[in-house]
Amino acid sequence: MIFFKKLFHPTLLHTYSPLMSMFISPGALCTGRGLLGFSRKSCSTKATDHHRLLGQPFHHSHPHLLKENELVPGLSKREFVDRRARFAARVHESKSDVHHVVLVPSATVRYMSDKIPYVFRQNTDFLYLTGCQEPESALIMVVRPDGSFHSLLFVRESNAHAELWEGPRTVSPVKPLIHQLRLIKSVEEQKSMADAGVIASNAIETAIRLTKPGVTEHQIFATIDYQCRMNGADYLAYPPVVAAGSNATVIHYINNNQMLRDGDLILVDAGCELNGYCSDITRTWPVNGKFSDAQATLYEIVLCVQMELLKQCNEYPALDDLFKRMTELLGQRLAEAHVLTKKSKKLKLEEVAYKLCPHHVGHFLGMDVHDTSTVSRKTPCREGMAITIEPGVYINGSNELVQPEFRNIGIRIEDDVLFTSAGPKVLSSVPKSVRDLENLVGRNS
Repeated sequence: MIFFKKLFHPTLLHTYSPLMSMFISPGALCTGRGLLGFSRKSCSTKATDHHRLLGQPFHHSHPHLLKENELVPGLSKREFVDRRARFAARVHESKSDVHHVVLVPSATVRYMSDKIPYVFRQNTDFLYLTGCQEPESALIMVVRPDGSFHSLLFVRESNAHAELWEGPRTVSPVKPLIHQLRLIKSVEEQKSMADAGVIASNAIETAIRLTKPGVTEHQIFATIDYQCRMNGADYLAYPPVVAAGSNATVIHYINNNQMLRDGDLILVDAGCELNGYCSDITRTWPVNGKFSDAQATLYEIVLCVQMELLKQCNEYPALDDLFKRMTELLGQRLAEAHVLTKKSKKLKLEEVAYKLCPHHVGHFLGMDVHDTSTVSRKTPCREGMAITIEPGVYINGSNELVQPEFRNIGIRIEDDVLFTSAGPKVLSSVPKSVRDLENLVGRNS
């Protein structure tokens, strides 16, 4: 994504309706030519042509998915108009005495092999501002010194693949400005995120009920994928981690091909995407329905830390503040439970905690799982933001900082937190106490 600071002459940009509020109309798309992608003679205003031309559903073609004034499920046309207006205001504030031209490209289609595409996923910054699912497209916004602006949507011709722009450009990044807007979720966005949390929670709970020795990681994966899709999700939000036994000590294990063994724990990190918004949940439970003493000790430590961090969300902390508190709490609890060996005494407890949990305790959540990557984790949480809280411990067989009975165990507990007008709200609802998990495992097997 790039941000032009020098203005092209407006007449070269096929001036489009201010705020681009009707960009999904074929008639509106036909008002421009050339780079806009649809010539007058190839366009039709018949409703039956809308889905064919733009490749995404509309109310008249998919009334079971969209209400009359929605551009994408759960989000109205006005939502996107307001987003572009707020974004233009941010651009204007950055330097108010010049013209700005902002270019936001869409994603391109990627191929698994010749002619076989992967499932298309739109560039989320482009999607945030337009609601458009067309690949190889671009949004251009012209912001004037007086703060006024207009927007243009360029889409490809159905039979052309030429590049739209060539040659050197004077640019600066615009992503941070968009991410500041995406950081704060509207009421409509919050609804989609809450629904994604419910769907993923129910899917993981179903997987827990089906767990027993002899089931495979792949079957747990398939169960969650199936349940999410059957309950309305578009697809999983990311390749899930389904890690049994020592596999759980590999933080981003995604092979998901091992058989579940009696006496092991299984760690599952999964979420779904709904209407362009993601959930991200992790639970760890015993394959046979009963935690061993060592497993229960470590699990209770991680759960205690997570519950304390969830309480701290009432203070609207920054993610970095939560991380600092996590290392303090985790180190203390491990020492108090006599999990650590004498060798660990050479390190501060916070350092031991970081060696056993070498990832941040949370990230921003939204249209991407790791959302708004340009926003600092030193940013205090506030209303409209969504984060994850996910402490863990990952202890492989050769880790000499812990007693032998605690080795080859990986545990993580993760919930999604939305900061609403009524305060922080946990969006994920999968049971997580030792008793509740033991009562749930294998109930449908």
